[in-house]
Amino acid sequence: MRYLNFRGIGLCDKEAMEYCRYPLNPDYEIFPGIYLQPHNLGDLTKAVDLEELGSFDFAVPQYWAEANNFPKGLDLAVWLYRRESRIFGEPFTVRQMLDRLREMIKKEAVQFWFEQKGETNEIV
Repeated sequence: MRYLNFRGIGLCDKEAMEYCRYPLNPDYEIFPGIYLQPHNLGDLTKAVDLEELGSFDFAVPQYWAEANNFPKGLDLAVWLYRRESRIFGEPFTVRQMLDRLREMIKKEAVQFWFEQKGETNEIV
């Protein structure tokens, strides 16, 4: 049974998810056999460092929510105001956050691997 706390959110293998009686939702399988524990949207936005991209709001515009049939699950979104444009926002979905999380985990894993070998990952 494996559990990892990555930036404040839990990642578990199948055995740990079953032990904790969490549902095995394939949408939240970050890597083969590794699942994101149930979380809230606030924890996920912190884990993926959404503020690095700009400011965001948990309230999405009513017109957008209605036009998109009030999204849920992976399509649930926060409203992101990228640094380039503080006036016009755009939806940033849970699906996009999970993709960002995967990339962050990969990047940190590669960095850790190079540090353990005493090497650098910089291209010479």
